[in-house]
Amino acid sequence: MDNVYKIGYLKCDLYINNTNDVKYRLLSEEEKVDAIEQFKLAFTLALPKGSKFVCYKNSDGTDAWFDDVKYGLESLNKEWAEKYLENVEIVNYNNQEELMY
Repeated sequence: MDNVYKIGYLKCDLYINNTNDVKYRLLSEEEKVDAIEQFKLAFTLALPKGSKFVCYKNSDGTDAWFDDVKYGLESLNKEWAEKYLENVEIVNYNNQEELMY
């Protein structure tokens, strides 16, 4: 954990939408039901609840959060962490601050 400043864990599952195919058109009831089912299939679990995130301090003192499973979420800010992470703890006390989340 070399320069890791804080760690935290996802408080909920995070999903990714696999398509940008959003079309605005008139639909029959049958088409609407089919479209809803197809839309549901367009979501994939990206990171499950409890996934570990690590935080480093940027040179300007702001937080930069990264997923520890290398999904590709990186440089997420403090506001993102407050919304999606829980059980955040400081692991490197060189730059202490009061945790509010």
